[in-house]
Amino acid sequence: NGIGKSTILKTLLKELPPLDGTFVWNPSADLNYFAQEENFDDQTTPIAYLRRFYPLKTDGELRSVLATASIKGELATKPMSQLSGGQQTKVRLALMTMKKSNVLIFDEPTNHLDVYSKEELWDSIAAFPGSVILVSHEEGFYDGLVDIELKFA
Repeated sequence: NGIGKSTILKTLLKELPPLDGTFVWNPSADLNYFAQEENFDDQTTPIAYLRRFYPLKTDGELRSVLATASIKGELATKPMSQLSGGQQTKVRLALMTMKKSNVLIFDEPTNHLDVYSKEELWDSIAAFPGSVILVSHEEGFYDGLVDIELKFA
């Protein structure tokens, strides 16, 4: 913790300027980013959260997306502040599935997830046909998932 992993991702995403040098994405790169933390408006519901990004989707379409992440029934209309950390993470991961992309960037996506949800996430990442940049402190999660590993100490 505090070694700069998230800072590197934010630099790659051009949210922070590089300390030195340059980095350019291939123009065909379509990025999809999962931040380590997100601050929600206390009254935002999972449906309202997804609608912020996809305003033309119907409630039914948004509920279907949320259901794939086990956010079903009344959970879809509860304020995010009343959902567990794991449920909030699932809502954010559900949002990622809505965007067509060829590069996924994850900053600690397993935070707050139970073992079953981590396995589902692992399977989803393993099946993804594009590139994945993954920051994780859980070696057990990314074992067998990555081709190149960088360790920061």
